Amino acid sequence: LLMVPPNAIRVMNLEDVSTRLWRRRNAIAALIAAGMIGALVLSSFQRPMYRSTALVEVQGLNDNILNTRDVDPTASTLNYPMDSYVQTQIKIVRSDSVIGKAADKLKLEEHPELLYPEGLLHKIQSSLGLAAPPKNRLTQQQVIDWVFTHLTVRIPGETRMIEISVEANDATL
Repeated sequence: LLMVPPNAIRVMNLEDVSTRLWRRRNAIAALIAAGMIGALVLSSFQRPMYRSTALVEVQGLNDNILNTRDVDPTASTLNYPMDSYVQTQIKIVRSDSVIGKAADKLKLEEHPELLYPEGLLHKIQSSLGLAAPPKNRLTQQQVIDWVFTHLTVRIPGETRMIEISVEANDATL
């Protein structure tokens, strides 16, 4: 009879592993079921996120603006760096005045759910008739702040394009 030292490492083969797993199949199945139920519960609390994206081409400066060619035929805007021009257009898109005009056109002030999203608790209260009255209209500054935090403006690669994206919890926005 061979004596195995107590600190010796026991090597398991595939049959040993499958036997141990088979013996604990109920515990493994219970853990898998608990994980799936936990994932379903967590996902029921998450609200869907919608993204709207637009690509805008930024064209170069007009060489004939204010008739500069008539005054100086050698004047050209070709030496104006396009990168800084595109960056300027991005700053304009992200400005409060442009965001405010877009928000006014979309009537975002009438959507208090932008700042006060209706969660699961609100849905339950609404179904029981216990929901709080709707919040007042939002101020334009609240809407601008909301849009600014949900707005992404970037240049995709080495292009003259600007990608403008907005994310919201409501697909109608």
